[in-house]
Amino acid sequence: APCSAGSYMTAAGCVECGENTYSGAGADSCTDCPDGKVSPAGSGSADECVDAPCSAGSYMTAAGCVECGENTYSGAGADSCTDCLDGKLSPAGSTVDLECAYAPCSAGSYMTAAGCVECGENTYSGAGADSCTDCPDGKVSRAGSINDLECVDESEHCEAGFYMQVWQF
Repeated sequence: APCSAGSYMTAAGCVECGENTYSGAGADSCTDCPDGKVSPAGSGSADECVDAPCSAGSYMTAAGCVECGENTYSGAGADSCTDCLDGKLSPAGSTVDLECAYAPCSAGSYMTAAGCVECGENTYSGAGADSCTDCPDGKVSRAGSINDLECVDESEHCEAGFYMQVWQF
């Protein structure tokens, strides 16, 4: 008896076609699905060959898989990308929401769970900091200071309403 669709005849009898192949009834071999198409084992026609699901970080369009753009992400098999939340950023092709992160903070501020926060008085930070550094003992600085050079002797710090005049020779 001839083999049913989804299998083929060998000397030992009928054998099921493997994944990504198909055969009609009475076949003596299986046919590969077209490039970019997949099918389950035992497929009986080319109609069972469907577009391969897109890998994580991309999504399906009529033209095939397209990489997710910046500030979005997707899991495997997606038909769209999901936007990062709360102004967070991600590189193109991101695969999970954990890849979405706030941009590094500028100097004079630091990262918190809610985003960038300015360093307070008597502290400073460089770009990308996750905390502010205290000025050395006896030194003070304004809020938002960007390095230890902005920490000056307390005696050089003026009272409110006055300013420090710097003499240059």
